[in-house]
Amino acid sequence: MYFRKKIIDAAKLTAKRQRLIRLHLSPSTEGVAQFLRTSCEGSFCLADLVPQLAETYPNHTLELSLAATRAPAVLFSEKKGGVISVNLGGVIVVFVSDGVRRKQAAVLDMDVVADAKLNLQNQNISGSVELTKFDLTSRSGSLKISQDELSDIALLVSQMVENMLNEMLSNGFPLPLPHGRNRI
Repeated sequence: MYFRKKIIDAAKLTAKRQRLIRLHLSPSTEGVAQFLRTSCEGSFCLADLVPQLAETYPNHTLELSLAATRAPAVLFSEKKGGVISVNLGGVIVVFVSDGVRRKQAAVLDMDVVADAKLNLQNQNISGSVELTKFDLTSRSGSLKISQDELSDIALLVSQMVENMLNEMLSNGFPLPLPHGRNRI
């Protein structure tokens, strides 16, 4: 067990150092384009939660860039019949763009805890995820976002991410395993 934990810890640290835990959402990202706008005519967008976006940057688009700030912590527990808890800290940089220029508007710190119940059967992973913590705090930027607004955004985003993950896990997906000879 100790040896397995060391391998997992080394893999997490390597992923963080090589910046493998990154996500970039832009208007060209499928499924979020209408959400990443500062003017919301007839539909829902981020400016509905942060009105100063529309006031300060009308008719702009948004980009969100997320990067891990520490290696994720993974805890295996017996609660609820066996759960894998993952704690991830990160930073989200919010950019606004008018189509010509892109400007950094805010930098947010993120702290997430997800509890997952996973099943592995015939090299296929299925299960469910519950985000038990999804906190956002403002670090810096020209756009001042209140903690109430950040809490509303965190609630919405956590529900979206949890639903997306659970939809993906409900049908399962193949676990890529290396082919070739087994080495002991």
